[in-house]
Amino acid sequence: MYKIRNSLVALTGLVVLIGVISFALPRTGVSQNPKPPQDVRLVASTVNVPVTAGTPLPVAGNINVVNTPMVGIDPLTNAVRVENAAGPLLVHDVSVAPAREPVVHRGANTIPEGQFDLTVPFVDVPPGKRWVIEYVNLQVQPPGYVASLVLQAPFGSDLINYNLMESQSDPPYAGRVVSQQVKIYVGPGQTNLMFRRLIGPGGSAPETIFSFVFSGYLESIQ
Repeated sequence: MYKIRNSLVALTGLVVLIGVISFALPRTGVSQNPKPPQDVRLVASTVNVPVTAGTPLPVAGNINVVNTPMVGIDPLTNAVRVENAAGPLLVHDVSVAPAREPVVHRGANTIPEGQFDLTVPFVDVPPGKRWVIEYVNLQVQPPGYVASLVLQAPFGSDLINYNLMESQSDPPYAGRVVSQQVKIYVGPGQTNLMFRRLIGPGGSAPETIFSFVFSGYLESIQ
C-alpha cells in the first residue's frame, strides 16, 4: 500500500512538472510557419477589367515599357508620356502613301512687250483625283516689272485664286523670287496660271519671262 501511494505521488509530480515545462516553453501551432518569409514572384497574370472610352484605367506606381526608357506614365495626368526630344520619331503615313502619285510641273511663260497680263491653261486634274501642291518655285526675268502670279484652281464647285507672287505696288516695282512650301488642294478640272505686271520705269513694258515649278502628288478621292 505504501509503495502504491509513493508511485501515485511520483506520477502526480511528473505530470505537474511536464505541465510547468509546457507552459514555460513557446507554443508552436500547426498554422504557424517557422520558416522565414520568402518573396513571391508573379510570373504571368491576366486580369479582365471593364474599361470605357470615357473613363481611363487608373494606374499607380512606376510603369515603363521594356527597353524603351522614354515611354512611361505621367504622374500628374496618369497618361502615357513619350519623352523623345533628343531623337524625334519620324512619322510617315504608310497607309495612304501607295495611293499617291508624285508629280512635278515646271515651265515658263512670256508676256510679250507692251502687254500687261496673260492667262494660260495649266494642269488638267483628272476626274476622281486631287492634286496636292506642296512646293512652289517662281522667278521672273527681268525682275523689275512683275505685278503678280495667280494660280486659278477648282475645288468642288468653286474656282479659287491663289496669289503666289506679288511685287511692290510702287516704283521701282521690285519683283520677288518665291521658293517655299505650301499646302494647296486642287480638285478635278482645269487649272490656269494668270500673269500680271505693272508698267515699268518710264512707262516701258518689255518682254517678261515667268519661270515656275510646282511639286506635289495626285491622290484618289473616290
